[in-house]
Amino acid sequence: MLKGENIICFAGEDWGTHNPLAKTHLLTRLAKQNRVLFIESICIRKPVLSQKDAVRLRNKLSKWIRGIIKTDQGFYVAAPLVIPYHGNNIVDFINKYLLIIQLKIYQYILNLKKPILWICIPTAASIAGKLDEKLLLFHIFDKWDQVPELDSGMRKYIRKQMDILAKKSDLCLTISNIIVEENKHLNSNIHFIDHGVDYEHFGRTLLEETKIPDDIKNISGPIVGYIGNIERGNVDYELIKEIARSRPDWNIVIIAKIYSNFSEFDDFPNIHLLGMKKYKDLPNYLKAFDVCMIPFMVSKWIEACSPLKLKEYLAAGKPVVSTFEPQEEEYREVVYFADSYASFVKRIEDALSDNSPEAAQRRRAVVKNETWDHRVEEISNLALLALKGKK
Repeated sequence: MLKGENIICFAGEDWGTHNPLAKTHLLTRLAKQNRVLFIESICIRKPVLSQKDAVRLRNKLSKWIRGIIKTDQGFYVAAPLVIPYHGNNIVDFINKYLLIIQLKIYQYILNLKKPILWICIPTAASIAGKLDEKLLLFHIFDKWDQVPELDSGMRKYIRKQMDILAKKSDLCLTISNIIVEENKHLNSNIHFIDHGVDYEHFGRTLLEETKIPDDIKNISGPIVGYIGNIERGNVDYELIKEIARSRPDWNIVIIAKIYSNFSEFDDFPNIHLLGMKKYKDLPNYLKAFDVCMIPFMVSKWIEACSPLKLKEYLAAGKPVVSTFEPQEEEYREVVYFADSYASFVKRIEDALSDNSPEAAQRRRAVVKNETWDHRVEEISNLALLALKGKK
């Protein structure tokens, strides 16, 4: 386990605006024995005229004005100011020095000498080698050059930044064997480290004392549920509509952040949008689900992903139907995979009959040793080996 280290992590996500993602889980555990600075996302795509982006830009500015904060989880959080138009030479030049100046200030304030620099977003490539870091760790959580909102020019730019980081890094980690194969020619010290799961937390789903919340307990079953991001480009809206249309006796419950102008499912009385829920309450909602679904669009971006929700659903003991085919064989044995709208509906029917206590425990067993504590140990051991190799 890493101990007594200074860690600066460009997390590629914002802290506290949604339920915890991978970096929050990892850094919360590392912060117990290390000084950790969590750098919020400096963006990949350019903002557009939308309510979502307007809210996000306003929040970014207010967080920058706020400065560094210390969280209850024990790590520090900062949101450096950058111009969110990456890929323009002038903007990139300005952003490079904006980041260097701001990060040097953060280092001085928090006494973060000789840090492990942990980069999880390609637009932070210009900071590599600028913070007197003892180790550069590049963590590839997505095929960023395949993000649906990016145009062809931005895809090339992001791919170039990814290549720069892969070549420069002392250690490269990724959640996909596909990404390992695509990048091993750039860095021989690249390793597959999958996401973890909060096994005990989601296991609460099966406890008798776990109560079903009021806003879902009166929705009749069977309930087909989804928890997570519902942005177009990763979730197949037409598939969800087809499920609702073909089986009006089923109720579809979606737990996700919903913006006021969202109207995709207004014509379907059996689709229920319950909004975003607190992380601590997710097992309560999962208890009401009869089947969990992952209705992802099929794309190069998705094929190399590793959805947190898959392990969370399994840790809750729930049957899972997915358009996403897990890379690991052990998951294929407990996940109902569907490659068409019709087969997705059929697989839900199959999953509804696979809800015995024995089946729930079989699913939980698959992820029992995939905890976040285990992942932190794996990452720490690889980082320590990389540090030893540099001496």
